[in-house]
Amino acid sequence: MSYEPLRKFVFLFTMSWAIVTVPFAGPAFAQSMVKLKVGVLKVAGQTNAYVAQQQGFFKKRGLEVELINVRSGGEGVSAMQGGSLDMAITIPSFGIVANERGFGLVMVVQNQSASPTPPDHAAIMVAIDSPIRSLKDLDGKVIGINALHAQEAVSAQHVIGKAGVPRQRLKYVEVSFPSMGDVLRRGDVAAVVPVAPFITGIEQRGIGRVLAWAYHGAVPAQPTGAYWAKRNWVEANAKLIDLYAAAIDEANEYLLSDLGRARVLVAQYTGLPSALVEAMPMINWTTKVDKAKWAALIAMLRAEGELEKDQRPEDFILSLMPVKR
Repeated sequence: MSYEPLRKFVFLFTMSWAIVTVPFAGPAFAQSMVKLKVGVLKVAGQTNAYVAQQQGFFKKRGLEVELINVRSGGEGVSAMQGGSLDMAITIPSFGIVANERGFGLVMVVQNQSASPTPPDHAAIMVAIDSPIRSLKDLDGKVIGINALHAQEAVSAQHVIGKAGVPRQRLKYVEVSFPSMGDVLRRGDVAAVVPVAPFITGIEQRGIGRVLAWAYHGAVPAQPTGAYWAKRNWVEANAKLIDLYAAAIDEANEYLLSDLGRARVLVAQYTGLPSALVEAMPMINWTTKVDKAKWAALIAMLRAEGELEKDQRPEDFILSLMPVKR
C-alpha cells in the first residue's frame, strides 16, 4: 500500500450570524448554514449518511453537508490531505496504519462495527464442493483477497493463524469483490475473502459456502467503518463534528427502528438488487466507541505485521481525547 506524503494545511470554518430586526418582536438571530465536504463510499454502510442528508438531519443542525463519492478510503484520505475534503470515511485499519506513517489523522465519528455474532460482513469462503473442511486445510493454498493489508484480509489471516497456519504459509492473489465468485467457481483459488453483500451473492448463486467468519473470528464486533479528519482541522471544528455525529445517530435510529425500510434505503442508495439486500445481514450502524475493541484491533494489526509500534485509542479517537468543545 502506498501513501502520499503528508502535506500541512489548515482549513478554517467561520460561523457568521446575522441580526434580523422583526417589527414588535425584538432582534432574532439566524445561524447561517455551515458547509462540510465529506468523502463517502457507495456502499451499504454509508446509507446512514445518505439518510441524514435526505431526511434533513444535517440541515436541522445547521450543516450543509456535501457527500462526495470516492472510490476508496485511501482516495478519500488523499483528498482530505489536499484540502478538498473536510472528513472522509475508511476502514479503521487504514487510518491507524496511516497515522504510523505520519498522516496525523483523528477518528472523529465511528460509523459501524462488525456483528457481535455470526453472520458477519466478512467471510472466508470456499467452493460449494471444495474438499476443504477446516481452516488448517488452507495451509499452502492460494486465497483471493480484494487488497493486501485490507482489514477484512488481515482479519482472515489472523483467523487462519489462530487455527495453526502461519501467514508465511498463505499465498494471496488480488481479486475484485465482484469477481470472487467466478474465480472460486473456476478453481483459480482455494478460497476467497469477500465482504457483504458479495458473501450473499456467492451463496445465492450456489458457488461457495462460508468456512469461517473473518471479522468475528479475529475481533468480534470490531469497528469496520469510521470518519477521519486532519488533527488541526479537528482542533478548530470539534463542535461541528459533534453536530455531524448527532445527525448520524438520528439516521441510525431511523434505519434500525424499521429494518424493512432500512433495506429499501440501502438498495436505493447503493443500487444493489433488492433480493440481495433482503438476504444480506443488516449493517451494525453505531457511533458508540468501544475502546477495548479498538485496542484489540490495534493488537491484531501488530500481530499480523501491519504496524511496527503500539498505538493507544485515546491518542487518535476524538471522543477519548481531551479536545475542547
